[in-house]
Order: sequence, then structure tokens, then C-alpha cells
Amino acid sequence: MSLGTLTVLNGVGGIDETQVIEGDEEGHVVLIQKHKVMVMKVSEACILQTWYSSSNQPVVSAARNKDNFDSCTYLVGYDSNLVARVSNLGSKTSAFPKTKLRKDVFRLITSKGDHFVVFKDGSVGSLKALTPTEGEEIEMEEEDLYGKGILLKDEELLEVVLLAEGSSQLFAYVTVKDGELFLVRSRLGVNSDSSNPLLLAVTRSNLGPRSDVISWDIF
Repeated sequence: MSLGTLTVLNGVGGIDETQVIEGDEEGHVVLIQKHKVMVMKVSEACILQTWYSSSNQPVVSAARNKDNFDSCTYLVGYDSNLVARVSNLGSKTSAFPKTKLRKDVFRLITSKGDHFVVFKDGSVGSLKALTPTEGEEIEMEEEDLYGKGILLKDEELLEVVLLAEGSSQLFAYVTVKDGELFLVRSRLGVNSDSSNPLLLAVTRSNLGPRSDVISWDIF
């Protein structure tokens, strides 16, 4: 079976690892590299927009806005704990409005009406709740906003996805600890007092030695 002719994507460049996520419009994808985020039109293999971070502020994640924030098309997490609300009116992440968080960001996940921020310790927060309106201060307790981490000591988060299971949602994490690979699952709940996300019923399955696994897919 032939895979077809290879296409050079002008404007992508670099040798960095590249994450690919769905774009805001049909036929668009978003390419996430260490120091830039690009929107590509697949049918024409062309880059429509690029946002750059500085060399000492690497990009960690990006997500579609889906009308959750005004004057914004995508969210870009960079420099460990900053989330910029970017648009097509500029190309430098540092020039856009941003939220500084108190934990290191691992992944931004778009949800209906909000974004989940998954932190490196496995905890999950609501980006809207963590982003104060201009001139206002956040009055909630930090633990209620950021939640508790679910990873063990010296456990490293490698991947996370949000899955639907019937009428419920759950987060599935791939982690590594002491050379062993684990699948950690936690049901998504809501704090009755604040409407912030909660992680419930955490389960952990050993997948075997990390060195034996080349890749994985969670679905």
C-alpha cells in the first residue's frame, strides 16, 4: 500500500515534536511545537496563522476557544503556567491577554462553555474560574480552584484525554513511575458549592514496563 507523495509544509519547519489538534473551522488543524502554534488549512497544505513564544517560554498546549472568551480564537499555554488568549491580530503570545496560574499546565481541553486546565500533578481546574474579570479578584480558596493532584510521588504525566462514558465524563491519564507505565482513570464531577470540576473514583492500572511500549492510543 502506498502512502502517497510526501508534501513539504511551508512555514512549519523545525525538528521539534509536533502535536496536532482539531482547528476552529472545518478543514483546519492546529500544529503545536515548542516555540510556536500554527493553524493549517489541510486541503491546501498552507499555514494561515502562526503565534510565537520566546525561546525561554516554551509552548506546552493549545486549544480552540469555541466562543468561551471574547476577542479570542485559540488558547495557548506557555512558560509553564501562562495561558494566552490569542487572535489573528498579532503573532507573539506575550502580546495577548493572559492568565497566570499557580500550577504548571500540562494540557488545555476545550469543553462546552469553558476550558479544562489539566495540571502536571493531574488536578483539573476551570479556566474561566481561574481567569478573573478585569478589576475583580478571585475570592475562592486555592484548593477549590485548583483541586488536588492525583499523581503519586515521582509519577510523571505523559498523556491525558477527556472521554465520554454514557452520560458521564472521565479523564484518562497515561503516567510513568519507577519505569512502569500506568493508566489512571478518574470520573469528572462538579463541586456543588462552586461548580468547579472534581476528580472522583480514581483507579490505576499497571500497563507494564515503559521500555516495552512504543506508543498508545486512548479511546
